[in-house]
Amino acid sequence: MIHKLNLTYNVDEAVEYFNTLKKDFNYLHWKYLEHHNEPKFIDSKNIIDDINGWGLQTIYNDPTFPYHPDLDPHDEGPEYFKDTPMVFGFFKRLKNLLKQPFRSFLISYPPNQKIGKWQSHLPKHVTVIIPIITNDKVCLISNQENTQTVILEKNNIYLLDTTKYSAEFQNNSQETVTIIIASVLLEYKQEILDMKEFI
Repeated sequence: MIHKLNLTYNVDEAVEYFNTLKKDFNYLHWKYLEHHNEPKFIDSKNIIDDINGWGLQTIYNDPTFPYHPDLDPHDEGPEYFKDTPMVFGFFKRLKNLLKQPFRSFLISYPPNQKIGKWQSHLPKHVTVIIPIITNDKVCLISNQENTQTVILEKNNIYLLDTTKYSAEFQNNSQETVTIIIASVLLEYKQEILDMKEFI
């Protein structure tokens, strides 16, 4: 299920944060295929060969090691995650607003990249999604009984719950889009839905 949250943000500040990562933190930047531990095992339902980004939190002790979304078993909870040097400014305000966020990334999806059906792994969690650069051909899909499709719009923040139904992400445009995601334990879902804040 996809929820539009009562949270807002300054798009220009989010883009400025992204530009700072590109300028000052290139050494922590990863490319999906280049840094994937087993690229031949990428599921055929996904078209993600060109996605790239930054792990804003990490489970590793070495803060100079680029934390890639598929470098771990996916079963680590918030107690395993540490801040990277990229926890500042816009993202730090988001992180401070959420309770025990973990597996946080800034990810860019080039044209026609997509993630096929997936569901949450343990620990049970939801995902907060902030579109930084987006357009009207970028969508989240929740495969519930009545399929829910949501266009990701700037100035909006979304909560995705895949604990019951699978989801998909599609960039059907000819532009690269960029989002920030952060996982939060399922037990804090209602607290996030009740928030009314400006980041």
